[in-house]
Amino acid sequence: MNLTQIIEETGKRIRLGKRHAEKLTNAEIKEVLEIALKVATQGFQQDRRIEIQDFGVLEIIEREVKVGGRLTPFGSQEPIQGAKRRRRWVFRPARRLREALEQTPES
Repeated sequence: MNLTQIIEETGKRIRLGKRHAEKLTNAEIKEVLEIALKVATQGFQQDRRIEIQDFGVLEIIEREVKVGGRLTPFGSQEPIQGAKRRRRWVFRPARRLREALEQTPES
C-alpha cells in the first residue's frame, strides 16, 4: 500500500464515520499524513526510535563490529582505534498487528 492508497482509504473511512461534523477532503488528509510523517521522521532522527501503539516499534540499533579478529565492547564509552559501528534497522510489530497478519489468509 502506497501513500496515495493510504490517503484514499483514510478519506473513505473518515467520510463514512459519523463522529466528524466536518468532512475532510483527500487533500486535507494528505496534508495531515505528510505532517505526521515529518514529525515522526524528526523524532526518529533525535531518538533513533519510533513507537506507534498497536502497530509497532522502529528503531536503529548500533553495535561495535569486529576489528582485527576481536569484538569491540558493546556500548563502550571509549572507541577503540579502528573500531566500526554497524547500524541495523529493527521493526518489532505490536501484538495486535502480528495477530491480524496471522489471521490473514495467504495469497
